[in-house]
Amino acid sequence: MVSYSRVRRFKGSSEEAAEIGRQLGVEAVIEGTVRVASGHVHVNVHGVDTRNGYTSWAIDRIESTPERLLNMEAQLAEAAAQRVRGQLTAGERELIAKSRATNAEAYDLVLRARGADPLLAIEMLSRAVQLDPEFADAYGWLSLAQLTAYEQRLAGPDIIRKAISNANQTLSKDPNASIAIRALMRIHHISGQEVEGLLTARGALEKSPEDLDAIAAAAEAYFWNGLFDRAIPLYEKALAGEPANMEFRRQLSRMHLYLGRHKDALQVISPLPVRQAGIFGMMLYAETGQMEKAVEIARGESQTTSIRIRCLPSGLRARCCGRPHWSQGNLGNRAAFGGGPARQERKPEVLHP
Repeated sequence: MVSYSRVRRFKGSSEEAAEIGRQLGVEAVIEGTVRVASGHVHVNVHGVDTRNGYTSWAIDRIESTPERLLNMEAQLAEAAAQRVRGQLTAGERELIAKSRATNAEAYDLVLRARGADPLLAIEMLSRAVQLDPEFADAYGWLSLAQLTAYEQRLAGPDIIRKAISNANQTLSKDPNASIAIRALMRIHHISGQEVEGLLTARGALEKSPEDLDAIAAAAEAYFWNGLFDRAIPLYEKALAGEPANMEFRRQLSRMHLYLGRHKDALQVISPLPVRQAGIFGMMLYAETGQMEKAVEIARGESQTTSIRIRCLPSGLRARCCGRPHWSQGNLGNRAAFGGGPARQERKPEVLHP
């Protein structure tokens, strides 16, 4: 069984199921249709043999109500497994029954929180873990949201301990959760343990080279260690798998900016609305003479976050309403660009292995 992190890069793909399956290295692919009518969800699925593209089995119809979709997921998984494997063992049935989420509202909250601002994401994910205390991924995404809030100066140092606790919760429920590896890598970075974070992320990538969360964790780890030649291909791969991911797009553009590749940086960042390009998008637009866009971002950042921009050229500062706290600074000052407070030199927390 291939994880969703590996499969999601094919979302919206026009390629045939058999070809996708061959790229994933699997023997069969399940595809089907979903129809909603009269308050019921109707699902039809069939298995495609990746060797020849033929349909090897089919399940004509599974029905459920919207509030029981997660039960339907388990039912569908067991039915598909029986078509492939025949009679299941008690252990296999138990594994299928243990769904990653048991509460539909919690599952929906996690999906929506992944694209939300950090503070809103924390609120949504906190509600998700209340609704479904065994939902491993909810804890992992909550940990990431808390760390992002800290890095953006939207929360104080106390939130780091909460993030560590939530990362541990993820691993205690699912030791192979790649989202927890991303959180652990970022915790290592914040605590000044970049090398340890890189080793953690690289190990996860070696274990699951096609897992999108493992790819993202390794890309971020290489970035924070200044290894842009390693980070850029990984971010490109992550972005190809999830083109709508704003974080991947911003970071990839940021590295091209650091390397003076303005054309590449613009190509990466341009699909985002101007105000979503972030601090480094602002600097990119300023350096390439697109001052109106740079000013628009600067005004938006000053109104929506606590980030204080100290590195603006004097001309750009003057055009941004002359805010008094913008003064000339050092381009290499990470905190000045919203990278989070300075690292705290302390003994790192002992995390769940």
